[in-house]
Amino acid sequence: MPFDQHLFISYAHLDDERDWVKRFHALIDPLLKSRLGRVPSIWRDASLQGNDIFSDVIVHELSNSAVLLSVLSPRYVESIWCRREAQTFCDLAQATGGVVVERKSRIFKIVMIPPDSQDGLPAAMRDATGFEFYEMRDGVPLELDPRYGPELGVKLEVCTAQLAGRISRMLKQLSAAPGALALPGKPTVYLAECSDDRRDAREALRAELESFGHPVLPDQALPRDEAPYAAEVARLLAQCKLSIHLVGSGYGAVPYGPSEQSVVALQNQLAVRQAHSGGLQRVIWLPAGTQSNHPQQQAFIAALHNQPETQFGAQLITADIGKVKEVVKQALAPLLAPPPVESAASADPAAEASVYVIFDRADLAATAPLRMHLAASLRVLKPAFDGDASAVRLADEALLTECDAVLVYYGSGTDAWKAGVDSRLRKALALRGGRRFRAVHTWLAAPGNADKDDQLLTGGPGLIDGRAGFDPALLAPVLAALAGAGDGHG
Repeated sequence: MPFDQHLFISYAHLDDERDWVKRFHALIDPLLKSRLGRVPSIWRDASLQGNDIFSDVIVHELSNSAVLLSVLSPRYVESIWCRREAQTFCDLAQATGGVVVERKSRIFKIVMIPPDSQDGLPAAMRDATGFEFYEMRDGVPLELDPRYGPELGVKLEVCTAQLAGRISRMLKQLSAAPGALALPGKPTVYLAECSDDRRDAREALRAELESFGHPVLPDQALPRDEAPYAAEVARLLAQCKLSIHLVGSGYGAVPYGPSEQSVVALQNQLAVRQAHSGGLQRVIWLPAGTQSNHPQQQAFIAALHNQPETQFGAQLITADIGKVKEVVKQALAPLLAPPPVESAASADPAAEASVYVIFDRADLAATAPLRMHLAASLRVLKPAFDGDASAVRLADEALLTECDAVLVYYGSGTDAWKAGVDSRLRKALALRGGRRFRAVHTWLAAPGNADKDDQLLTGGPGLIDGRAGFDPALLAPVLAALAGAGDGHG
């Protein structure tokens, strides 16, 4: 849906007493303009004070904002008004497409000064990936501010530019028609969490990968306890074709748990396991001469150099970051190549023809006779049901891309289920690079409902009335289409 405001900046007014938020606003405005190709509409309440009421104006602007950007600080978490802004946006977002769109959050948070806890914030904000707009100096966080030195001013501009790129991609995604931004064939990359001395390189690499359309994980905050942390990282790695590990002299954060391993070592260990079981490709950057004063990190660095198992499945890069980008590009290139397509003149329409039978899990047994009959002359594909929602969706997209025809078995599924299937079929043309299905049929099965009755009354292409039970003769249109006698369907 259209939004009046591109961006709502939420912040504690005490954090702008030295004009930090005002300076940030002035920086991001032209950066978004250049990336969007138009003047962005950014709303920031510059008039209310910390003790002012939560006004109807704020509620109105939150409801009409595509993206919420929160400037996180101890004061922000303590402020009842800031927390209320965050919660109100989350509540209102449910009526405007949801907080998460295509696995990406409409909430962005920049951490100006890290708070001790984020427990007072809504879950969607706690889970959102934070962008660190501070630097540790002698154990003290300093916000990126040119008052503390020109290098911090430059870093503020760089971080703001990277953030503007992320926000602009979300805004384009929200304004596009459904499926318009689908980038079929773009493999997902796991960009491992790293120590502070590799953070800037990681963020730059993330921005570059995302600019080329690659989904990059993790895209939300990971658990703090070791067991759930390891489980979540393993789940994310299973979705990826490539993992990238940037190793420095720092040991990295240590999740709460018995092993006391850092996230750097844990992620490498889990990626090795995925490389063994799932063929994950890996790239490790360990610049020549990297040493650590931390005994465990130094042992990990030595293991990367000397133990084949620690670097299993990986290319170990000791050159500069430019070489890492080159190797990553080479690793991703074969995964981007589309499968060869035969010309219409030379292809045999019936050779290895496949039909994707889409049905609700409850109809697994009911569709067995139908699928067995089709399997006598065709390759029959069926939906994936096990795994998390993301894995099931990716499997469905892969099958829609691969198949020659689709047969939707409309039995136990609700009308909402059928509407979801129809929506995926409409979007499938983008996944298939414009290649049309040779046939799309819908088999109406028991039990009856008003939606099925309406479809029979209004008719439509590819409709099969199978409510009386399975009859092989009803599949003749499907078999004829895949023998070359049917018209193509989008």
